[in-house]
Amino acid sequence: MTFGKRFRQLRKERDLTQKELGKIFNLGESTISFYEADKRTPDYAALKNFADFFDVSTDYLLGRSNIKAPAPTTCALHRTDGYDENLPPEAQKELEDYIEFLKHKYGKK
Repeated sequence: MTFGKRFRQLRKERDLTQKELGKIFNLGESTISFYEADKRTPDYAALKNFADFFDVSTDYLLGRSNIKAPAPTTCALHRTDGYDENLPPEAQKELEDYIEFLKHKYGKK
């Protein structure tokens, strides 16, 4: 799935026209059309704004993942789950990634 196809799908899920979505982001209807046709790509800031607006991860928006949900901003594990807050940040990130992998593997979103 390309960015354009995924972008169009998300717009339609929100029942928005290209013109309406363009107004939300102060973009022309033709810019939205070019994005959906994969003739243009948004810059990093626009991509992030689109992902926030549609409540999806940038990887999902770019077609790199089929997991819609954005990554959690804090560790998903808690002390009662065996989480050790003394783990270094990179270990916490590995745990978060593994949890997301398991959710995807077993169909939990």
